[in-house]
Amino acid sequence: MGANAHSTNASERYLLGIDGGGTTCRALLVSSDNRVLGRGKAGPANPLRDPARSFRSIAEASKIAFGEAGLSDSDMQRTVVGIGLAGVNVPAAYEAIRNWRHPYHSLHLTTDMQIACYGSHGSADGAVIISGTGCSGYSSISGRNRVHGGFGFPFGDKGGSAWIGLCALRAALLAHDSLGPPTLLEDSISLFYQETGIGIVERLANAQPYEFGQLAPLVFTAVANNDEVARAIVVDNADHISAMARVISRLSPVRLSFVGGLSATIEPWLATDVRELLSPALHTPLEGAILYARDRIEHG
Repeated sequence: MGANAHSTNASERYLLGIDGGGTTCRALLVSSDNRVLGRGKAGPANPLRDPARSFRSIAEASKIAFGEAGLSDSDMQRTVVGIGLAGVNVPAAYEAIRNWRHPYHSLHLTTDMQIACYGSHGSADGAVIISGTGCSGYSSISGRNRVHGGFGFPFGDKGGSAWIGLCALRAALLAHDSLGPPTLLEDSISLFYQETGIGIVERLANAQPYEFGQLAPLVFTAVANNDEVARAIVVDNADHISAMARVISRLSPVRLSFVGGLSATIEPWLATDVRELLSPALHTPLEGAILYARDRIEHG
């Protein structure tokens, strides 16, 4: 949906949804009557990894959305924000955002998992599994909210692109030293970085999760070329997501959705019984952030 033309009204309030993950921060600006005014996109926004970069990404995505709407930075002072970020289930990351001197009228902060759940089920009860840079689950059932996984890379996030990329790197390095089976991933990762062996390790010694996630497409390409090592990586990660879905299904959610940047790619690899459990998301996580903001306004 494109942005609508908008005439400035000095008394109007706006709503801004922010969805910030390990790779991308997206913004959606709407009017008080829910007309789309502008969208923005910037870099990573996981405050557990880099609070300063998260602030920059949020600000940049917001500025782009306001610019597309023909609004100025001063209009941010009349804007209520619903913001869901990766990493803020960790208290220190949550406090970093809470203490940010933001430019908006008010900011309502939650996790990227909760806004995905809000969006998937239109604010109603349900559950969601997100597979993007990371991978986690979230359920909201009869007033009880639960996080499933959500420990962050490299402690968790199996089923996300960062974990898959790390698995690929390990397999490539083992193959490089003839300690693991040969795999197309050795050559494709070397080509990607224009490095081999320890040179790749040097490149990634202080890498962020999204940088490992950049290797995930190479895994699926290798699978398409009948690489058994790559196939085993995908099957293992898909099996983890299937196991998470079964755990969540025992809670009897009304609906369970599977979302995120990697979800469409990995969904065909999920177990048949799990795919049968899934319901399509009603809205995007960004729209879920708007719904979350409206809910916070309604509840004071």
